[in-house]
Amino acid sequence: MNDGEQDREADIQGLLRQQAALAQFGELALKGERLDEILTQACRLVGQALGTDLAKVVELQADGQTLLVRAGVGWKPGVVGVATMKLSESSSESHALRTGEPTISANIEDETRFEYADFLKDHGVRAIMNVAILGSEEKAPFGILQVDSREPREFCETDILFLKGYANLLAAAVARFRSLDEMRRKEKELERALVECRHGAEQQNFLARELDHRAKNMLAVLQAALRLTKAQDVPSFVQVLEGRVAALARAQNMLAADRWQGADLFEMLRDELASYLDGSSGPQAELDGPKLMLPATVVQPFSMALHEMATNATKYGALSSQTGRLRVSWKAGEDGVLRLHWVESGGPRLHGPPDRRGFGFRVLTNTLRAQLGGTISMGWEATGLICDLAVPLACTRAP
Repeated sequence: MNDGEQDREADIQGLLRQQAALAQFGELALKGERLDEILTQACRLVGQALGTDLAKVVELQADGQTLLVRAGVGWKPGVVGVATMKLSESSSESHALRTGEPTISANIEDETRFEYADFLKDHGVRAIMNVAILGSEEKAPFGILQVDSREPREFCETDILFLKGYANLLAAAVARFRSLDEMRRKEKELERALVECRHGAEQQNFLARELDHRAKNMLAVLQAALRLTKAQDVPSFVQVLEGRVAALARAQNMLAADRWQGADLFEMLRDELASYLDGSSGPQAELDGPKLMLPATVVQPFSMALHEMATNATKYGALSSQTGRLRVSWKAGEDGVLRLHWVESGGPRLHGPPDRRGFGFRVLTNTLRAQLGGTISMGWEATGLICDLAVPLACTRAP
């Protein structure tokens, strides 16, 4: 094996380690019950994936100016849970939080932009990469994921993309725990109110069961997406996974906005196809149907099905070409069945069904048939995909 082949083999092994770390951490983030444990394991996995001795998560404190080493691996006693850093114009951490982009110092001894904490130098750190762990739109960033190397190192583009995707998963895990803490806080407030008004006991029990049911459904869907998503490389894996998580998040937001009563089908489609409804050269997608509120039990699984169809159209179908067009029409009959007609045209010519059918196809078939009790008919015409969906709205199956 020559040097070039050895380098390629090393790159492949590195990507495999990074994908394995993403998959392991994704499963841990869904199952873990203690945030400190999850943060520590996150540091361990990222250090293994990138081949560094040291890694840490630093948490932004309430004053907005101090970072605490919340978790880490490879550090001497007296660092994790103790060591702090101040945000300033001369700190790389400030730059990472302000820009939202990774900040890298290949050799801190030659660094002229930033100053680094003494405990880093005491541990022999020579190179460092910071990636912000972002919060939601309403929340401040949680902090920063940092990998530290005792050798000077030029982190490559693959390393950067991996760490950004990893930090996004970590942010989702943190958001999950923040949501759980908020839920527990609100539950305590509600319990105090129930002491004063016992007539609300039955309603509270119902809400608690419903919330638990929906949370478990969401986690189950996320776990399936993590396990079944396939990609050729880490950036593709992250992109596909983030798209599926975003589709779930949009469905959750719509349900929450309508107090978990349901969501409007037109709004669901508009959110999913927004960039194709009003493009600079004219719309590529057309929506045609009456205002229709989908029941809460239908919204989440149906949004996933729509996302997979839109993703397929964007990657391989009509929306992958500027000349392509998509028309989606729907109606609800007197029998209480939603019938949706999806027609693609003007894109790449089709030569029949695809040779292989991946996770997206399984989402479509399993969701529509097994979970919603509906039907799906797909025709791969030369001019484009034609798909007919039928979903009963009045009586759906339990997930």
